[in-house]
Amino acid sequence: MHPELVGKDLTSIKDTKGKSLYPDPEFFCKRVQERSRGIWSDYWWPKPGEKEGSHKISYHLSAKGTPYLVSSGIIP
Repeated sequence: MHPELVGKDLTSIKDTKGKSLYPDPEFFCKRVQERSRGIWSDYWWPKPGEKEGSHKISYHLSAKGTPYLVSSGIIP
């Protein structure tokens, strides 16, 4: 959970290498909702208390029957 991101527009957020996490949010959400098994993504994100990014892998799944997506990630 990233409390500092709650309520923020995630479309402008970039990883530490400058890659947009959601370059086309409408397409991204539609793609996740169309896939019953969800989708994987990867990007570079800093660990708590660090400024340099680490490789992070996230899984995104549509919450069936709702307009919401659920995402969870790990820095291996």
